[in-house]
Amino acid sequence: AWLPRPSSFRPIDNDNRDPNLHLSYFLNLNAGSLNEGLVRRYFHPIDVEAILRIPIGRGRYQDRLVWHFSQDGVYSVKSGYQIARDINASGDRPGSFYSTSSNGGQLSLFWHNLWHLPIPNKKRFFLWKCAHNILPLRSNLCIKKVQVDERCPLCNDSKETFLHLFSQCPFAQRVWYCSILGIDSKQFRCSSFMDWWHSLLDRWKNLSHKSELSRIASFILWHIWKAQ
Repeated sequence: AWLPRPSSFRPIDNDNRDPNLHLSYFLNLNAGSLNEGLVRRYFHPIDVEAILRIPIGRGRYQDRLVWHFSQDGVYSVKSGYQIARDINASGDRPGSFYSTSSNGGQLSLFWHNLWHLPIPNKKRFFLWKCAHNILPLRSNLCIKKVQVDERCPLCNDSKETFLHLFSQCPFAQRVWYCSILGIDSKQFRCSSFMDWWHSLLDRWKNLSHKSELSRIASFILWHIWKAQ
């Protein structure tokens, strides 16, 4: 587990990959870089971009374990408990999206777009939670037998699901429509975050600044979440 991204932290399965090869095989220590040709030969195209962005030093260093979910890379019981609680909230596990072959193409595209968004890691991790349906939405908490009013705290009317909170709630509708994106969020009737996100991106697929629009959308999602 070595790719610097949440979810599996592992490369996507690729028929060309040899399980007996070590990472050192792909290193060019004299140049302080990776052998791009070998990386492209053995890894999935989406993984290639993530791998080539890993900084490589010229010296040899002792391997060490790093905890991704803290700024200093040191594991703490508090951060571990938070991640375990989020995963348990949906009965999911990290990396499970990669094991669903029927959704492989769509999911690979989603992760590719997510890792390339110019946003802070905190907001990237928030989108990761959305994709895995492990946000502590009130509807999710009720499923886990947590005693909480499942109504949306922003409108105090409908059940707080992902679609309602971020798209159908009157508060969210005003935010989207009054934002620079000018979106009528009532049009989105998707059942999951993944479908919702792809529907959003599909609106901008032919625009040259679609990455910037996606970045703005991620910030709007984040602030709607913080508002509740």
